[in-house]
Amino acid sequence: MSLDQLHSLPPAQQQAILNGPALAPPAGVVPNLDNPPNGNALCIGIIAFLLILATSAFTLAAYVKLFYVKKLYLEDFSCILSIISHFGLFVHQWNVRVKDLAGILYLVHVGSELYAVIIVLFKTAILLEWWTCYILLGTNVVFYTVILISANATCKPFAKLWDKTLPGDCSDNNAFDVATASYNFVSDVFILLLPQRLIWRLHLKTKAKVGIAFIFAVGISACVAAAYRLYASIEYLEMADITYGIADIALGTEAEIVCAMLVFWVPTLPKAFRDVRNLFRRLASVFSRQKGSTGTATTSSHPDFNGQVESGLPHPREAYVPNMSILRTTQVSINGECDHESIPQHLEDARRC
Repeated sequence: MSLDQLHSLPPAQQQAILNGPALAPPAGVVPNLDNPPNGNALCIGIIAFLLILATSAFTLAAYVKLFYVKKLYLEDFSCILSIISHFGLFVHQWNVRVKDLAGILYLVHVGSELYAVIIVLFKTAILLEWWTCYILLGTNVVFYTVILISANATCKPFAKLWDKTLPGDCSDNNAFDVATASYNFVSDVFILLLPQRLIWRLHLKTKAKVGIAFIFAVGISACVAAAYRLYASIEYLEMADITYGIADIALGTEAEIVCAMLVFWVPTLPKAFRDVRNLFRRLASVFSRQKGSTGTATTSSHPDFNGQVESGLPHPREAYVPNMSILRTTQVSINGECDHESIPQHLEDARRC
């Protein structure tokens, strides 16, 4: 019996089904509905790393460019974290109650919608920032718009997208996931390869080439993440255990989004690192001056130091003449007929002293 026929059953039987496993377990496996085993530790570690990486890059880039990128990605991460906190990732569906399945699928649906919006915004920003390819730019916008509209029109009523117990009809929504993953991978490869010929023909210093190579490596990682998401989406097509299979897609999605962020933000980071380095240099200089000022009393009491002022430091115009020493002086005579402006700079400096 399909879940959309649940409403036709007596209430007691409905409750029994809703409190039972959402998928028949394999032979010899006992469902664990109260404390199912999961891969939360691995997922939390990966997502925490991605969050730290994305937040750090965003903070530095925002500092440099005073540019505020929409924080939609935070909501996308929160959807995955919400699944972890309420249900868990890499949980087999036979360890999930039927009544909890709708909540999981709703969060997956929201995360998919946000992913499409985020990825098209970042790809548009990358294309506009680095190389304006209007064909690829327009294709991105049109493709993701069509995908969003089509994916939300696959079920009637709309809520049946995540609540399979509602009566109604749904077409195969998994095909949209594979189509989106395929297009993402192809477009990532195009965005990566499009500027390479132009970039490497430029006459740049080695330091600049290293920076470009690093950006290139980030772009490759985005392609790897997109390829992994495509693989997970294809595997998901034939998978009955959807709560377990969706975890691979979720992690691939988060990795791809973070890589897109880094491709856009990494080129602005050297300026931030230079400013941070200069800040530490200023702080070191201040501490050095403070340390020097605390030692002036010792300097002023030295018996072999002349030309001191009350602070213990020598006057800027006084020469350092230690006692019991020979001072060599050089006299510079200037002809009165010589034009003052024609005096070489080093002689002018000597005259001032």
